[in-house]
Amino acid sequence: WANDPHVLAALDSSNRRFLDSRRREFFRKLFPQPLTTEINQSLNTEDARHTLVSAPAGGGKSGLIVQVIETLEDTGIPYLAVRLDRLDPTLRTTTQIGEKLDLPGSPVSLLGAIAQGRRALLVLDQLDAISLISGKNPELFDPVCDLLQEVTAFPEIRVVAACRAFDLDNDYRLKKLSANPMFVRRLLSPLPREYVLDR
Repeated sequence: WANDPHVLAALDSSNRRFLDSRRREFFRKLFPQPLTTEINQSLNTEDARHTLVSAPAGGGKSGLIVQVIETLEDTGIPYLAVRLDRLDPTLRTTTQIGEKLDLPGSPVSLLGAIAQGRRALLVLDQLDAISLISGKNPELFDPVCDLLQEVTAFPEIRVVAACRAFDLDNDYRLKKLSANPMFVRRLLSPLPREYVLDR
């Protein structure tokens, strides 16, 4: 996979679709989020823990995700971004998730093969989509957990996931997930008024 131009093109195409779908939703140019720097710095540490970003609905989580990805574009770090709210709820395996993204296998196995021991990033946007409380695709909880389990076999892969705070605090399955020491939870706070006006 690391040397297959068709696979690399498929990965790039999947990421382009993710970014295009998100950018179309933004009303105007994004304000730089200070948390972006903090997250990207954590990708370069030896700490094997992953990042779980939470904020209220409409709090800017997806914008932050886009900014994290955009800073990776010049680093050469391979990544795959997945919108969980766009996946088919009938998917049952990680391989099926990959195939839904037009990839030849599980997103984690693919990233691990392409990274070849280097740092790589799996982005899971809209984790609240698998919430039992208000999610669109609660049936995807098991295959998403399987993705996270697969990550443990690839120490070089980091995960950045974004989830609505309400679901993270009230859905018992997501609460258990956020309590897992493999994650560091980071709160995306509103930007100060002065910071916005300066831009």
